[in-house]
Amino acid sequence: MTRDPGVARYRDARQPTRALTLPAPRTIALSVVAVALAALVAMVTWGGLNKNRQPHLALLVAPTNGFAYARAAVRGVAAQVGNNPGQLATVTLSPAQRQAALESYKREPLSSQGLAIAALAAEGVGNSKRARELMAAALQLSRRDSLVNGWTVFDASRRGDLDAAIPALDRSMVTDPATSSVYIPAMVRSLEQPASIPVLAKILARKPTWELTFWRAAVVARPTIGNVGKLRVLRVRARHAPSGASEADDNRNIDRALLATLAERREFATALELYRTLPGARAQSPGQVVSNDSFIATPVWPPFDWDVLATGEYSGTIEQGSGARGSEGLVVESLPGSGGTVARQLVVVPPGQMRMRAALANPFEADANRLSIRLICATTDARVFEAEIAANSLQRDFRAAPGCRYHWLEVLVRPGMAESRQPLALRSIAIGPR
Repeated sequence: MTRDPGVARYRDARQPTRALTLPAPRTIALSVVAVALAALVAMVTWGGLNKNRQPHLALLVAPTNGFAYARAAVRGVAAQVGNNPGQLATVTLSPAQRQAALESYKREPLSSQGLAIAALAAEGVGNSKRARELMAAALQLSRRDSLVNGWTVFDASRRGDLDAAIPALDRSMVTDPATSSVYIPAMVRSLEQPASIPVLAKILARKPTWELTFWRAAVVARPTIGNVGKLRVLRVRARHAPSGASEADDNRNIDRALLATLAERREFATALELYRTLPGARAQSPGQVVSNDSFIATPVWPPFDWDVLATGEYSGTIEQGSGARGSEGLVVESLPGSGGTVARQLVVVPPGQMRMRAALANPFEADANRLSIRLICATTDARVFEAEIAANSLQRDFRAAPGCRYHWLEVLVRPGMAESRQPLALRSIAIGPR
């Protein structure tokens, strides 16, 4: 298990919060989604209407088929949509196409395609109201039509009608999973607008079938990760019913990845808020700032719990009880002449005079490998102190600056002159007021 050495090297990108002036926050929150959905409507229409390229042959056979009439009605429509990539196409119907669309509905009342194309034609001449009525009628015929669902989501999004957009969005991705390749990235990008957070929280509160897919995409979207974290806080707080084992594992993996990315992007306040909402988050000892300061439990939520690191040359593990090797606490192993960080934790240190105490689990050996403790301001990379444990215990007083709340507390192994005869183990490390 290796750690990314660049985790603490970004500049603090957080900006002071400012009041937003949003005349229509619901509309703005879905604006990014609406733009992407226009492209989706175009792609779905073009692809869906080209599946059957010779409908005229079906019309030569009696009795003529209503679905064949529907396909004949839209032979030229697919080309019109294909000529307008990335936008809602302006569709026009010839008299023959219009008649074929009517015939398709007369002969096959369950065919939604003719009505959907007539709706696109109405949209093309600016009659959105009529297009909405026709699409609603087509939806009554088939709730699985990708074109109808896609247009409904687009229309509801541009009008800011969340109550209409949510069910159409869910229905479209359930009935045609391929559409998630457009919907999911669009929703993640919409998090660039803080107003989208409560909107998406309402969508996800319905526990749609594609929620896990959304979170897997969101946790790697670094430009919006701060708002992703805030959305996740709302979602975690909204969980009431206990989840199954599989769902719990998925949520745990997402939360761990999100905590790590928030810390990497220096969104420390959001990361801490998320951590405090998670099951199993540890409370510090009274007056102390280090979680699991005696290494008595397996870490659950790094970096606010211990993040134990390992390379091919050195490693750290947390062991409880006496163990086979007579050690307990943070047990460190390293090859001769090697060293580095074996464990770290993100801690919140209040300003003022503080004291750090650390104790080894085994007697100190002067010439063997040894441990050091380092404290670094997480927002500025400024080193507060680094002290080597040159006896069985270490005490170090320091002053925490008011301008730095979050710190990286690191345990490092340093190479010694001789091979250790005892396991190198740290029994405890604590920080509290002096």
